[in-house]
Amino acid sequence: TFNTSSGTFSSTTLKNNVTLKNDTHEDSDGGRASKIIYQGEQSGGEISTLAEIQASHDGSADDQKSDLIFRTNDGSDGTSPTEAMRITSQQRLGLGIDDPSDDFEIKPSADEKGITLKTPDSIRPYLNFDANRSGANQQVMRLQGKWNGNTITRFETSTGDDTSNKDNGYFTFQTATSSSDLNTRVRIDEHGIKFGSDTAEANGLDDYEEGDWTAAF
Repeated sequence: TFNTSSGTFSSTTLKNNVTLKNDTHEDSDGGRASKIIYQGEQSGGEISTLAEIQASHDGSADDQKSDLIFRTNDGSDGTSPTEAMRITSQQRLGLGIDDPSDDFEIKPSADEKGITLKTPDSIRPYLNFDANRSGANQQVMRLQGKWNGNTITRFETSTGDDTSNKDNGYFTFQTATSSSDLNTRVRIDEHGIKFGSDTAEANGLDDYEEGDWTAAF
């Protein structure tokens, strides 16, 4: 049982499922929206919208696609908080971007911003790239540098030739001479360092030393 005053619930607990339903018949992008709006009052009694969670239609087709959008107030948004995160109908997650082109995409809010992995003392942060590969020379991990959408540098980890134990691999460092021409400059594998496209075991640089010694001919 709910007691309301002008449509406002006070000190209410909602148990089990709650359904928010938009009855407007429409196929527009952002239509069919339902929101949860979080408000607060400032010291002077001004009401501000702190955050919103919105579910709405993704695209303009007559289909069931949806977005889940999270917005927060940046300090001067009034009743229209700024979008901070979106989960699209393709199950892609965008932070600071409303149309992510990859499964996870971040658009920094300002210059010189990035991603920080921070853990308590004595615990090291790490990233694991675990690919289910069955053959040799298959990519496990790739980091790319792009310039206006064109890949200009690439760092890759690939599987080695031990497809039974799956316990060896190699790195390659690549740079581009044009937007569609990436070339391997350095390869590091179990034989050592190799340059260019060279993969020969005998050409692996596995030791380098400097110092004084007596040369023998």
